[in-house]
Amino acid sequence: MKIAIIGFGRFGKALANILEAKKETHEICVWDIAETGDRRQVKKCEEALLGAEIVLIAVPSTFFGESLKNLSCVPKNAMIASCTKGFDGKTNKLPIEILKQAFPKNPLGVLSGPMLSEELGEGLPTKATFASTSKKDAEKVIRMFKGTNLALEYSKDIKSVSLLGILKNVYALGTGLSDGLSLGSNFRSCVALRAVKEMKEILSETGGKKESFMTYAGLSDFLTTAYSPKSRNYQYGRAWGEGKKAGDNLAEGAYLELVEGVDNIARIKKYTRRASEKPLFRAIENIFMKNKEPKKELLKAV
Repeated sequence: MKIAIIGFGRFGKALANILEAKKETHEICVWDIAETGDRRQVKKCEEALLGAEIVLIAVPSTFFGESLKNLSCVPKNAMIASCTKGFDGKTNKLPIEILKQAFPKNPLGVLSGPMLSEELGEGLPTKATFASTSKKDAEKVIRMFKGTNLALEYSKDIKSVSLLGILKNVYALGTGLSDGLSLGSNFRSCVALRAVKEMKEILSETGGKKESFMTYAGLSDFLTTAYSPKSRNYQYGRAWGEGKKAGDNLAEGAYLELVEGVDNIARIKKYTRRASEKPLFRAIENIFMKNKEPKKELLKAV
């Protein structure tokens, strides 16, 4: 079976390595706009897609829609799966919504869950959710990863699985901020509970199912992003609580880089106006977008 991976950053490379380590008769072909020097990368996207049964798209969300211009020759029966967490930069649509418009006849899916690229690359075990309207087609992807360090569960709630991969980044700013302000473990858990409640509400209000939060794409991914020192969004929130801002110097010449959680605050508001009605979401917006006093806003929200 031929597998095409479009987008060969850290996550795309981790997926390729996981599948290759399984040592089955899979042909793994990757393509990226940048030359990576990897032996599995081909020069033309058409070459990667030719004869592919499964296409995994792992490009940055900002360019998701633009990247599909290279995918016009996807085989008609190929499963196309988004591995991208975020809104498209140009249309503010979810990747799966763009895929439905571009490939109405192909089986489609979304891969999401606690999958830190660094840990995947180290061979550490994890589980994730694969969402698709077709369980039969999804099973092909689930079987493909069976026996690797990435095990998959099935969900038919594509909307929720897509949104949860975005929401958790925003709310992880709050748990990181709490730690940066030295408010303690007790209060951080209170922030996390408020975040869970609000994410469930947003799912219901946007056509998803709040029950989908209790999946690897929901609770598991949120806990990883909201607590792990390897989480960029948690670290950004923590640094902000310590008085740092984007562009400030960190240790060893590093700089505090803007993260997707901050970018997605405005995008979530555009996607659902009701997000600003949520106390914690509103506090995170006020702190990171309007520069309001962090401790006062966070305490008031929780």
